[in-house]
Amino acid sequence: MALVYLDASSAILLFRAGLFEQTARIFSLVLAHEVFREINQDGYPGAGHFRDMAASGKIKVLEPKPHFTFPRGMTGFSALDTGEQETIARYLGSESPAGSFILMDDGQGARFCCHHHIPFINALLVPKIFWYSGLMKETQAKEKMQLLTGLGRYSRRIISKAGKLSCKDLADFIVKKG
Repeated sequence: MALVYLDASSAILLFRAGLFEQTARIFSLVLAHEVFREINQDGYPGAGHFRDMAASGKIKVLEPKPHFTFPRGMTGFSALDTGEQETIARYLGSESPAGSFILMDDGQGARFCCHHHIPFINALLVPKIFWYSGLMKETQAKEKMQLLTGLGRYSRRIISKAGKLSCKDLADFIVKKG
C-alpha cells in the first residue's frame, strides 16, 4: 500500500468533502507531527475525527523531529510553513514503497514539490484517482471534485488542469489492485 504524506490543508479539505475515511482506507496516510498538531486543534473541521483515527491506527502520526534535513540545492525550503517543511522532509527522508507520494494543497508547498520533481497531487485529484482506479463512479468523482473546488482555494488554472488530466497522466497515483 502506498504511503501518502499529507499536509493540513489536504486533510481538512478531504474531511470536509467526505473523502478522508475512504482515502485512509485506500492509502496508508502519514501525517507529520506538526501537521497533526495543526489539524488536532479544537475548532478545526474534523479535529476530533482526526484524533480518533490516529488513536485507532487508521492514520499514522510521526513523532516530532527537531531538525529536518533535505538534499542540497533545494531552494525555497525555508520559506515553507513548518507543516509543509516537515511533510516534505519526512517524505524525502523515508524509504517509502513504490507509488508513495505527497498530498499537498498549500500553494507554496505544491510549487516546491513541482519545482523539485517530488511526486504530489492535491485533494482535488483524489476523486479522479478513485474513479480511474475503479473505486468511485465517474459521476460521483465529478461531484466530489466540484465540491472540493468550492471548498478549496484553487486557481482557475489548477481547476482546469485537474479537469483535463487523463488516467495516463495520473498513472503514478492510480491504486493498483491485487
